[in-house]
Amino acid sequence: MARPLMTFGKLRHPRDGDPPRGAHGTPATDIVLAMMLVLLVVTVLALAFTELFHG
Repeated sequence: MARPLMTFGKLRHPRDGDPPRGAHGTPATDIVLAMMLVLLVVTVLALAFTELFHG
């Protein structure tokens, strides 16, 4: 239990020299994650329609 709390404390108060950590990634990372989510949804819908209308 102490380990996640230590990690949380480290994220809230980084040591000198550590790069700052933001709540969100870079815009490119957000775009890639959004594209992966869209691809996942399209794939699930395609599989569902294939199973429904296969015969």
